[in-house]
Amino acid sequence: MVLLSRLRYAVLAAALALIASVVIAVGTSLALRASVGRSVIKPAVQARGSQSDWSCFRGPHYGVSSWDNAPVAWDGRSGAGVLWKAPLKMTGVSSPVLWGNRVFISEGDDDQRALRALDANSGEEVWRQVVADGGPGMPLPAVSDAGLALPTPACDADGVYVLFGTGDLAAFSHDGKPKWHIFLKRPEIGYGYSSSPCVSHGLVFVQFDEINGGRVLAVETASGKIQWEHPRSRGPTWSSPIIIPGAEGRPQLVVNANGSATAYDLAGKMVWDVDGVNGQVTPSPTWWDGRVYLVNSGSRLICYQLAEKPREVFQAAENLCDVSSPVVVNGLFFMTTGRGRIACMDATSGQMV
Repeated sequence: MVLLSRLRYAVLAAALALIASVVIAVGTSLALRASVGRSVIKPAVQARGSQSDWSCFRGPHYGVSSWDNAPVAWDGRSGAGVLWKAPLKMTGVSSPVLWGNRVFISEGDDDQRALRALDANSGEEVWRQVVADGGPGMPLPAVSDAGLALPTPACDADGVYVLFGTGDLAAFSHDGKPKWHIFLKRPEIGYGYSSSPCVSHGLVFVQFDEINGGRVLAVETASGKIQWEHPRSRGPTWSSPIIIPGAEGRPQLVVNANGSATAYDLAGKMVWDVDGVNGQVTPSPTWWDGRVYLVNSGSRLICYQLAEKPREVFQAAENLCDVSSPVVVNGLFFMTTGRGRIACMDATSGQMV
């Protein structure tokens, strides 16, 4: 009975993660179902304001909602369970983020890239800002129909930060005033660049992995100045970085790639580097209770206990996720597999539940 109750709660929490808390993208429109409830998650080290803010890709708690009554059912066509819908002007494959009463989402194609702000209560557009191409005259990356707005924006109390597949990184205030814009370079990566930035302690962190190398960098949110960067040589990666509490509670930036996972402190010093997963790495790493989890279909799931030198806890080789990222809650590890199934494991042992 205890296990069943625990499992039911965790399944609900995982479902909440898959709909990005209170905000969901439906086809070429944006739909929102508002809900207020009791917070069930402890504060995270990634940027967060109130408990209802969803500040980055997968939110500040690595895909788990802060609330226990977020919506779990809706119908975009009939409108059942949907508070409002807003059409997107261009392709928008990124996820929306939420800060206060503003929903931010990016959209873009070969002609234009933009960041939009919508009223969270009504869906009405508050502002829309176009991000100019920082490499005029340079050929745009050849990508699929997914377009050039794959990375999810990030936000904090001071602004919103958006990254496009063109290599343009820009910042805006919450009321739409441009703050800065830098051009990183045209990313050389198949399928389209999709790694989402994250923000913490006045820095925007970007994992810019490419076919011929890449880099990881930290950009000051106030000025757009690159505070630090390190070259990388693991090849293309579609995974997004996360910020976790390290073994001593100090924030660490964790980046996943083909063959290894690496952690840096927020000042840019490498803290650890461990054997990771192989292949075209798309799932982002996740964290729970002092452990880091790395996974990729066709490779393995590996769990590390954080320490000065992280210690391997377990590995698994079946029912692995391909594109989606895992979620851990209440001691249970969830993955959606490439075959459209949900797998659940004990997060401490790796045993299938």
